[in-house]
Amino acid sequence: MVYTVYEKKGSKINDYDVDLHIPCVNIDNEIAEKFNEEIKNVFVKIAQNVVQSENKNTIYSVEYVADIQDNILSIMIKSNLKEGSNAQKVIIQTYNYDLKTDKEVSLKDVIQKENIDEQKVQSIIKEEISNEQKKSKDLRALGYNIYNRDSSSDIYNIENSTEFYLTENTLYIIYAYGNETSTSEMDVVVI
Repeated sequence: MVYTVYEKKGSKINDYDVDLHIPCVNIDNEIAEKFNEEIKNVFVKIAQNVVQSENKNTIYSVEYVADIQDNILSIMIKSNLKEGSNAQKVIIQTYNYDLKTDKEVSLKDVIQKENIDEQKVQSIIKEEISNEQKKSKDLRALGYNIYNRDSSSDIYNIENSTEFYLTENTLYIIYAYGNETSTSEMDVVVI
């Protein structure tokens, strides 16, 4: 159902060093096509730009994992991009698909399907992010440039949490931060 569609390992002195394993969802419907188009537009596009770059000393790697649990296909793709002296960027995207209903599934759908208490999940998320918020505040006080979490932000509500991966009876909820100019940071909440 998931296979590597774009694979490349190689380097060109002073230009790039790549190790790429970019997946494709092998299901014939609109949702899988949407997933594949998004993967192509994000990960393959960056790969093509990196390989065509000159004198940028770019390191780019992409890896993925896929699993099926209770008829939910869950895919997580992670890339690392380091261009010259710029900060490293990490991109994580997940794709979750119900094989029985042929529909994309949300975090809320997975929580219900796996019979997990939604309030408990929300409480765990809030607690984990509050702990990370305290750590980031302490590191900022020491002069580090750290993403400042706000545990009261709506991004931590279950209905707004879009990146998650289900495997071996464990649910990973991922909050990736960062932008074009700073190192990406992330929090992973394990349920």
